[in-house]
Amino acid sequence: MNLKQYWNIRPPRLVWLLALGLALLVSGVVIADSTSDKFAVMVMSSMPTPPPAPTPQTLALTGFSQLSSISYVGRWVAYESRAYDVACGNTNHNAGCDAMGNDTLYDIVLYDRGQIIDPNTGQASADISTDDNAWAITDKGEISGTKGHSTYPVLSRFDKDAWNCEESKTCKDARYVVFQTFSDNLVPGDTNGKQDIYLYDRVDYTAPFTLISKPDPGTGYDLANNHSGGPLISALYNEGVPVVNNLPVTLYNPAHPGADIYLRRVDDGGGTSYYPEVVFESKATNLVSSTGFFLYNKQQIYIRDLQHGTTTLLSRNWNFTPPPGFPYQGANGDCTHPVIAPAYPLTNLLDEVLVAAGRYVVFVSKATNLGVTSNGNAQVYLLDRDPDNDKVLDETDSNGKPKTYLVSRNISLNAPGDGESWHPGVAVDPDTLKVRVVFNSTSSNLISSDANGALSDVFLYQFDYNNPGNPQMYLLSRGGGSSGTQGNLDSLAPSISPTGKIVSFTSYATNLIIDDTNYYCYLALGGRIYTNCPDVFVRDISDPDDPLNGEIWRSSLSVTGEQGEPSLPSGQANLNSGLSRLSGDGQFVSFASQADFRGIGGGQATYQQVYMADQGIPPGNPLVRPSSADLYTPVNQPADVTFLVKFLGSGMDLTGQPSISLTGADAAYFQIRNDTCSGQNFLQPGNPNTCTFDVRFNPAANDRTTRKAQVVFPLGYRDAAHQQLDPRGRIYISVRGHIVISFLPLISP
Repeated sequence: MNLKQYWNIRPPRLVWLLALGLALLVSGVVIADSTSDKFAVMVMSSMPTPPPAPTPQTLALTGFSQLSSISYVGRWVAYESRAYDVACGNTNHNAGCDAMGNDTLYDIVLYDRGQIIDPNTGQASADISTDDNAWAITDKGEISGTKGHSTYPVLSRFDKDAWNCEESKTCKDARYVVFQTFSDNLVPGDTNGKQDIYLYDRVDYTAPFTLISKPDPGTGYDLANNHSGGPLISALYNEGVPVVNNLPVTLYNPAHPGADIYLRRVDDGGGTSYYPEVVFESKATNLVSSTGFFLYNKQQIYIRDLQHGTTTLLSRNWNFTPPPGFPYQGANGDCTHPVIAPAYPLTNLLDEVLVAAGRYVVFVSKATNLGVTSNGNAQVYLLDRDPDNDKVLDETDSNGKPKTYLVSRNISLNAPGDGESWHPGVAVDPDTLKVRVVFNSTSSNLISSDANGALSDVFLYQFDYNNPGNPQMYLLSRGGGSSGTQGNLDSLAPSISPTGKIVSFTSYATNLIIDDTNYYCYLALGGRIYTNCPDVFVRDISDPDDPLNGEIWRSSLSVTGEQGEPSLPSGQANLNSGLSRLSGDGQFVSFASQADFRGIGGGQATYQQVYMADQGIPPGNPLVRPSSADLYTPVNQPADVTFLVKFLGSGMDLTGQPSISLTGADAAYFQIRNDTCSGQNFLQPGNPNTCTFDVRFNPAANDRTTRKAQVVFPLGYRDAAHQQLDPRGRIYISVRGHIVISFLPLISP
């Protein structure tokens, strides 16, 4: 198979910089541990660990992994891994559990955290590490020897029965995994030698794989004649993974999945059924009839109906009617990164569908012929597949044809973005039915108050589902509140929770929160030098009238509250945290980093990891500012920092809980002072929802050593009936004390 014409191998240094800048490649996972009284999150072992599970668990030690995906409730995590110590092969079929074979290929790993607590009742059994399970669904332990890399998994997500999954086979949440692969032996007859899109069904053990990127039956072809899916990025310069350059991959266009999935509801005499449907990107030119469509030899967006076995082109001008005898036109520019909302039907209390699953498809395109004003830049588009709101997604209905909207534009001027826009996410708020699209863009004209020039910012495009012609645009990569300071460096790669209420993104900015001081990384890319380590930030956008009214916080912290910092000399650190994903309500966030976030000394891991943090209920609760603190003082002088704690949602009752304390080898050098938090009830009506405490650093005489300790903040009940004790037990805040040495210059006579 000759891949030369489709693949380019980047020079080693550039590949390393791309990987460093994109924060993509990861291995191992950190998950919430609701039974531990020591950590808010804990590290997933390289394999599920038999009891008693050590805390913290070890990192994966044999290779890199890539993009993660979280199920609706955060029970399942899928990610790709080149490491062979991260999972068992074949655990669904055999009683034994053999490690993945060392075949140097990326495989898709599905991690099942077991039962977790239902935040609505607090009554389900707690998450325990001993019931965790993981298997490599594409490894040679599961099938007989894969032939190529399998990458970019996306889980199906479903909210109705996800919390009541006593037996995983009954759950629609995360039943399906969509991914892309060069393997040719997952199903018989895959002989096209191309990267294809596949679906894995974890319930159907007899025939778990389905080839998705197939031509429509009317074409007369059985296999795609070109690659489908997103580009691959090498982990480091010595990983040797080639790059598919269907579209340019830059800092602002991070690697991303090339497919998304939703569950279509079908009501008939036999009851209600749900069928998976998949949207995907493909360079193939034979997926739809060549007599029906003119494709310009560009990458297009398609949808595969698994119930009927049909493939439909989505990236086209739906209002264009060609002259008799001429085909319809596909997009005349490359299209990429399709995402779907909602992933499941939104229904009312009577189980009547309000918004059909898969109604909104968002993608990026350089086309100029989609029926809206554009300028040929990479722009974000939204395709409404049910504009007449009859709950039927039928692209052949002349009365309800899909309608395309340009998202990345100045709304008042109807002017396309003057830069490039990438990495969209889309969701529908089930409470307000607000449709929300997030993306990053280098455009400076999307809002009139964009004051940081051509930096990449994260934006929100919002409209009511029954009034798409009246949208609003917001800049999200800024400090808290509508007047929050805009980021002073690039922000990118946003992810939105399926409820549309929480957004996470990566940012190099130093001014989004207080005390973002991990600025010892180094990246030279696109003519700009970056020294601040990129972090993962999370923002609450649930207010339908002012999405900027919510809080913002940083999630890429260790289990002991430390920010990721390099242990290698400047210029060699690869400690970027990024490419986050959110669970249904945003409680859990996963992200990639090569920092060691296990809280046992910090520093840099040998291979990049995937971490998953429990952000509380509601997400961000309690919010502590700053999230970590550095105290600087002259010799023999104390230094103080004040922490402001804000309880979100209904608050928290801390009565009967231990007082705030300090831990760590250097705890004796610090002191808790002026504590207005411990033992207080922040659930009572009329009580304030904030409190403060101070930490003092008391250096020893002539001691110039940097001292480090952790503040232990016990968590209490989240309900007045004392039924829902926060399962995290406590959270940690890192404090460091530094001695500042001043030198007086010599004065010449």
